[in-house]
Amino acid sequence: MKPYQSITGSETGENYLVRVIVNDTVEPEKVVTVYKTSKIKKYWREP
Repeated sequence: MKPYQSITGSETGENYLVRVIVNDTVEPEKVVTVYKTSKIKKYWREP
């Protein structure tokens, strides 16, 4: 499984992290789940 993520804003001015979890062991790759969280510091990591 591989996570993809991006920080996005909302209409209220708050920032959220959108995470997409992808099963990359199958062809074609399949999206397993997508969710939005306000816990940016918990999940965001700089490469």
